[in-house]
Amino acid sequence: MQHNATVTQYHGPERRAHKRYPAPVNVREMIPGKQFFKPLSLGYGGISCLVERGYTKDTLVVMEIDLQDGSMPFSTPARVIRVDASSKGSVMALRFMIPQMQLGPYFEKIK
Repeated sequence: MQHNATVTQYHGPERRAHKRYPAPVNVREMIPGKQFFKPLSLGYGGISCLVERGYTKDTLVVMEIDLQDGSMPFSTPARVIRVDASSKGSVMALRFMIPQMQLGPYFEKIK
């Protein structure tokens, strides 16, 4: 399957296993702190979000993702990969513990 979405690169060569897509979705942290995230990009393997409060690398975060497409929101555990400062705040990159392959139909609609 070929995807035509633009892939965002942050630092040097691309290391992601999955392409990233724009993320017009709602993301709410369930554990540990119950904050809302502002998603920047989303892929089968993870998500990058603008956050008020970032966590240390390897912190386990359980989040609920609402695709806002009429489907039921789903929850998934993810590990913090990194937190970077940006002009808009902290950007936290998270890797899903299990790739979210059910996102395929959603990505097909938005590409």
